[in-house]
Amino acid sequence: MQEFEADSHTGAPAGAATVAAEAPLPPAREFGWVPAEVVHALLEEVGNFRARAAAIELLHAAVLDVPALPGGTAAVLPTLSAFLAFLLRLLADANFKIAISAMTILEDLVAQLGADLTPYLGTLAAALTERLGDNVQVSAPEGCWYAGVSWHA
Repeated sequence: MQEFEADSHTGAPAGAATVAAEAPLPPAREFGWVPAEVVHALLEEVGNFRARAAAIELLHAAVLDVPALPGGTAAVLPTLSAFLAFLLRLLADANFKIAISAMTILEDLVAQLGADLTPYLGTLAAALTERLGDNVQVSAPEGCWYAGVSWHA
């Protein structure tokens, strides 16, 4: 009869923990679909421009991938309010690159969700009006669409 050595930490047969450790854990998600490390970098890495710039690009990619989620665009609806609050926080960010990228992300989200954003239009319009009305000179391309409103430079 073959004897198995027990792991000193778990009491399980030696080698059993190795198999479990090799199985990859699913990545942590915020809002049910955005990688948690992206949200963390955008909110917590305020002094690290490179980390935040990379994270905003990853957030944009996640929004562009929404139709490919299981359940499609309907998959984001249960957490849409929380995600929009997060996105509006980025829209008000002191870093111009983050703020303008948040506008672009919002534009793509509007294109994907359409009428599902109707309950949020007042909030979105107010936040965009405030940001676009600040003292920072913004040059938008002709025919640029944000929240269904055409803004011309």
